[in-house]
This record gives sequence, C-alpha cells and structure tokens, in this order.
Amino acid sequence: MFCACLTGIFYILTGIQYWVSDYMINEMGQPESKVFITFGIVSITGPVVGVIVGGNITTALGGYTTKKSLYATVGMAYMTMFSAVPIPFVNSFEVVVALLWLLLFFGGAILPSCTGLMLNTVDITKKTTANSLANLSYNMFGTLPAPFIYGAIYDFGDGGHG
Repeated sequence: MFCACLTGIFYILTGIQYWVSDYMINEMGQPESKVFITFGIVSITGPVVGVIVGGNITTALGGYTTKKSLYATVGMAYMTMFSAVPIPFVNSFEVVVALLWLLLFFGGAILPSCTGLMLNTVDITKKTTANSLANLSYNMFGTLPAPFIYGAIYDFGDGGHG
C-alpha cells in the first residue's frame, strides 16, 4: 500500500513539473525566464528541505513507528493536499509559487516516514531488495509515465492544436 501511495506521489510530482511551467506562462501570462528560474528554485528547495524537516520531525517524535510520528505524517499529508487545492483558483503568480513550494515541501516531508513504514513491513533480510523494487516501482509507474499521460491528456483536450 505504501509503495502504491509513494508511486502516486512521484506520478503527481512529475506531472506538476510537466504542466506548471506551461500553466504559468500561458494561463498566468508570466515571462518564460521568470517562470523557469522561479520554478527551478522551488522544485529544488521545496522537496529537499521537506525531506530534511520531515526526517528530523520523525526522528524527534521517536521514529516512524510511533503514534505521534504517524499523526505528524498524516498532518503533513493533509497540508500537502491543502497546499494544492487552491492553486487553480489563484491568479497571483507569487501566491501560486508559494503554494507550489508548500506542496513540494510537505510532499517531501512525508517521504522519510512513509519509506520507513514501508520498509518496516519487510523481513530484515529482504529490505535491500524491497527498497530497490520500490524505487523501480516509483520510476516505472510514477515518474516515467507522468509526462506522457499528462501530454496525451493535454493534446486530447485541445485537439493537439496548442
């Protein structure tokens, strides 16, 4: 279950990377250089800081198997959702950028505890293989198909006429 959830997270994050630049340029009327620089900074700092903060929170709460840590992970997952929901309804470039940063931050913050929980369900002798197969799953079913599927939906939606 955790592997499927994390695969979904990687699919969504890759999809965000695919469409957000196009959205900001075409729908929000922002210059390409501003969008690419801003989103580059957001997409690098948000998840990295999130993973570090999420890992530290998980450790401070006693590890990924404690009840407090599980509640914190669920809270961060809700914050991820609450960061994403308003984006289509906001017209301010700066607010959208801030919400995207929060989305990527909280998405990154849940990765340490989710990965730990997933690997905790596997026998200790099989953890290395399980981790490798999980990463293969993230890439094959999350990261890899996202640009293709989102692109196909985009082309189908407007008839491929940009």
